[in-house]
Formats: sequence, structure tokens, C-alpha cells
Amino acid sequence: MKKLSFICLFLIFCFAESIAQSNIKVIVYSKTGKVKYAAPGSTKFKNLNAGAELDLKGTLKILPGASLALYQDEEYAIFKEAGEKSVESLASNINAFQEGDATEIFGEYLENAIHPYFGIVKVQNMGFSTSGDSGTPPPPKKGRDGAGNKNFKIIRLQPTGGKIADNTILFRWKLSEKDKKVKLFKFVLSSSSDEVLFEKEIDGNSYHFTSSDFQLSPGQSYKWKVSVADDSGKSTPNVSFDFVSASDQADVLKELSGEEMYQKADLTTRIMLEATALEEAEFLYKAMENYTIAKNLSKKNKLAQKMYKAFLWRYDMVE
Repeated sequence: MKKLSFICLFLIFCFAESIAQSNIKVIVYSKTGKVKYAAPGSTKFKNLNAGAELDLKGTLKILPGASLALYQDEEYAIFKEAGEKSVESLASNINAFQEGDATEIFGEYLENAIHPYFGIVKVQNMGFSTSGDSGTPPPPKKGRDGAGNKNFKIIRLQPTGGKIADNTILFRWKLSEKDKKVKLFKFVLSSSSDEVLFEKEIDGNSYHFTSSDFQLSPGQSYKWKVSVADDSGKSTPNVSFDFVSASDQADVLKELSGEEMYQKADLTTRIMLEATALEEAEFLYKAMENYTIAKNLSKKNKLAQKMYKAFLWRYDMVE
């Protein structure tokens, strides 16, 4: 028995050492109640918000009734025991951390969001910005219709493609260069074979498309395009999307709801988990909606802000 205990202690020690010597990041992905953090060498505790990256030499103070959820290396753990604890002691608790489908998906997009490149580039015009880059290579983008193409005079914002299950769709776009003379735009919805199904002249940079305009059929692919009303040469590209049944989208969220990581997360994090699951399943329109809700719901949640900006980057969605 003593030999077994010694082996366990030795493994924990080795795991702690491997974390300390690696570049594994410890991220607060969710928090309920009051949790405070003191940086290495400091005795001053400050309120901790979700999205913070912790130094292993720092100290945490979990107040009674609070919970702290940590992410590292595609695993998560939830801590509820009140008191002061070193970050390293929690991060090296191999029995507390566990894997899951949600963790793997969420972790991929979380790692993308905390990429050092986003601490360098200017956040305005996220999609095409390269200014401020100090040599840090950017994370990869995901190719979509019109992505990264500066030749089009109108930039498509959303939908950016993928699957859509909503009966009401907000289409948005903007001119690549401001032109006060341009007032009217022509919105066109076509079939995958380029048959025009609906067109309308729009005064502004967005349009709420509903089933009263045209009844979309699940299982069919469509294209949308916007041009300047009196100059068809100034336009977005044709942006393709697949219209699917609402049950397909609901199935993605139903599967996620069975994950402990989701069940025990705070509201903002649950919305972000939904966003990453939807994005992974190609429901980009709904994913964008969730990233936006999470960003606006908690201004102090650094992770929610970063996840939103990283999504814009991946699909060249310039703001």
C-alpha cells in the first residue's frame, strides 16, 4: 500500500514538473461566485474574470459558494473547495482534469482565440488587418466565398456560408471603401444553379429576409449577392449556404447539453460552448449569433471578447 501511494505521489510530482516546464496554458474558462487571484510575488488579491490566463506561480482564493473551471491541454476541471491554493497545485491535480467531446471542440477554438497574434494586430477591420504584426504568424483562416478577396467593392459580412436553419436571416454587407454617393443596393437570392428566386432594392447595409419573401426548402443550397443598385460591377461575391431543418441544428445543441462541462458552466460560457459546437458543425450563422451574445453579455469576460474576434478573423468578417 505504501509503495502504491509513493508511486502515485511520484506521478503527480512528475506531472507537475512537466506542466511547469511546458508551454501549456491554464485558462479560466468559467467562474461562478467570487474568485480572486494574486500574481506571483504579490499578496494583493484581485477579482478574477473568465478568460484570464493564469501563471503557475500565482495564487487563487476561492470564496465560499464559488466555483472555478480551468482548461488546459484539451482537458477541464471544476474546483469548488473554498480557500487559498496555488495555481500549480490545481493544474497538476491529474484526478480533477478530464476530457470530453465538448472540451476537445471548445479547446480548439479557445486556443485559436488566445493566439498571440491577436494581441498584436489592431482589432478594427479584423478580417483584413495586417498592421501591427511584429513577426508573429497569424492562425489559419477558413476559406469561404469571398474570404480574403479585396477585389470585391462590397464586403459580405453575414451569412458567411455554411448551414442555416433560421426562417429569418439577417444579411449584412458593407462597402470596402466609403462612398457617400451610394445609397441603394440590390439584394439577390439565387438557387445553386443561378436561378434568381428573389431580389429587392435595399436602402442600407442589411436586410431581414423572412419566409414571406421566399420559402427556403431544407436540403437545398442557395446563393446571395449584393451589388450597388445602379452599378452591378460593384458587388459582393456569390455567397453559398445550405438551408437545413431546425431539428438538425437542435441535435447539435442537444448532444452538447449532455456534457458535464456545459452543465456546470456559467451562462456566458454555455453560450460560447454552443457557439463552438455550432461552428464545428458548420452552422456559422447561428454560431456568429452566439459569439455576439456572449461578447455583449459579459464585457469583463476576456475570453468571450477574444472568441468573438477570432471568429471574425477566421471568416474575414470585417467590422
